[in-house]
Amino acid sequence: MSIKTSDGIAFTVSEAAEYLGYSEHTIRKYLRRGLISSSKFSSSVVIYKAECDRFKTSKRGPGRPPQK
Repeated sequence: MSIKTSDGIAFTVSEAAEYLGYSEHTIRKYLRRGLISSSKFSSSVVIYKAECDRFKTSKRGPGRPPQK
């Protein structure tokens, strides 16, 4: 159940994982690395939909970049 706030729609980690097509473990790893920003809502971590959309568009393809 996503949360509607004045800043937009906020997802839980599991909802963000489903929205982005990754596992919850991967989303938590990206949060620790700072690739996705989050906020604290009550005792839960939430990720705004706008942040998920930003991550989708800025994420490069899988694997290492090609060697030149």
